[in-house]
Amino acid sequence: MNMKALHDSGVPVGDTEALAYIFPRTMEEPLSEQWIMIYTYVFTQAMKFKKVEVPETSRRESLSDYDCGN
Repeated sequence: MNMKALHDSGVPVGDTEALAYIFPRTMEEPLSEQWIMIYTYVFTQAMKFKKVEVPETSRRESLSDYDCGN
């Protein structure tokens, strides 16, 4: 939700920045299913930028409206 608020406010937020923002949370406790969907989506997008192939089992190409907080 914070990342969406930043994006909606006009502050450019990249996928790599979002990934770095979420990552420390993974060390505290397991992510919920919704956060896993968001994390894998952002990871997939960041790896596309780096031109790294993400295995199909770990790839997520889109998010639902629910995952986006709409």
